[in-house]
Amino acid sequence: MYATTTKRIKKKQGASRNAGAQIVVVRGGTWAPARIATTLRFSDFVTLSAGASTAANVRFAPTFAYDVDPTVGSTAMAGFSEYASMYRFYRVTGSKAKCAFANAQAFNVAIYLIPENVDPGANYSSSVAQQQLANPYCKSSVIGPLTGKGVATLTHSMTTAQYAGAWDHNVFDSYCGSTAGTTPSNNWFWVVGVVGTATVSTGINVLVTLDIDIEFFELANPAT
Repeated sequence: MYATTTKRIKKKQGASRNAGAQIVVVRGGTWAPARIATTLRFSDFVTLSAGASTAANVRFAPTFAYDVDPTVGSTAMAGFSEYASMYRFYRVTGSKAKCAFANAQAFNVAIYLIPENVDPGANYSSSVAQQQLANPYCKSSVIGPLTGKGVATLTHSMTTAQYAGAWDHNVFDSYCGSTAGTTPSNNWFWVVGVVGTATVSTGINVLVTLDIDIEFFELANPAT
């Protein structure tokens, strides 16, 4: 068995309140915990546009932490590769999304943010977008044109246990993935979308920030 202790260095008198550093002490004859929980951040700046359609969307897969953006490929979050060199598997337990929208169109648009447990793809139809707006899990708002009040921010959070009904009992389940790149056999997604009163050809700019709670486990010992 091993034990870990988290300590925080006491700040000197008169030092900054945030000057303290966190130290993790591992005991019990091992060089690292067998399982460790942390939070990693993914960020992307995207433009929602769809030519001749009044709706546009993108999606991200927080549970596939090796490659959060399905349209890019190997989008590594800061810290993931470092932990991947130490652990062979991971499981995402939850995520918080923050999306800052800026309208580049000359008309009002409805914006929304929703978790889904299937991959919806990008730029689905306006009829599907209307269904998303009616979903109780959906967070939405309306922003004005580029000439005024055309910005807003949506935030949302979800856990794998809450949304997928799959609590982590320290077993290898369908939400576990390999740090070498094998995707979990089951994923849930963040969908960021917009619906306009006319075609969204110019687009709506969005700064997407995802904080992803993740557990790494099974030490690579020896490293391979």
